[in-house]
Amino acid sequence: MLNFDFQIFQLINDGFSNNFFDWLAPILREKKTWIPLYIVLLVWTIFRYRQKAILFVLLAILTVGASDFTASSIVKPLVKRIRPCNNQSIELLVHERIGCSGGYSFPSSHASNHFALALFLALTVFRKNRAVKIAGFIWATLIAFSQVYVGVHYPLDVFGGAIFGMLIALIIFTISGKIWPEYINSIQR
Repeated sequence: MLNFDFQIFQLINDGFSNNFFDWLAPILREKKTWIPLYIVLLVWTIFRYRQKAILFVLLAILTVGASDFTASSIVKPLVKRIRPCNNQSIELLVHERIGCSGGYSFPSSHASNHFALALFLALTVFRKNRAVKIAGFIWATLIAFSQVYVGVHYPLDVFGGAIFGMLIALIIFTISGKIWPEYINSIQR
């Protein structure tokens, strides 16, 4: 399985190499790139849901925060998978397109956080808007792909991060639905 993971990593990191991706991938994975999107989502939510927006925004922050904390502070230290850009046995095969941070690789926090938010939004405010739901998952997938392309994660890291983040979102959504069923139903319209 790890050999297949490395082969897919090489395909993305080396085989897909081109000037456009070299320019785009670091931008996609940069947190500041997405600030305008987050602001638009926040303004739209406040405009659409008024007082109900406060709880929704807090639940969305809780979803991303729980995903980030558990992936980075609990799972990564337990798994201890070395990032491809820090792995000395393959360092000559990795195209490192950004600085390689320390820390561990599995699961990808970027993938976990973005897929958590994408699923939480898909289950709540965008439940009936198929196009926006699809756009949210494409957005998260592009960020995950960029993590592999720049050389900081293996494909299994981003796949595991995506599954992990969506699990966190599902848990928070389910618990929220049990605590505030009328509220969750009202933002799903």
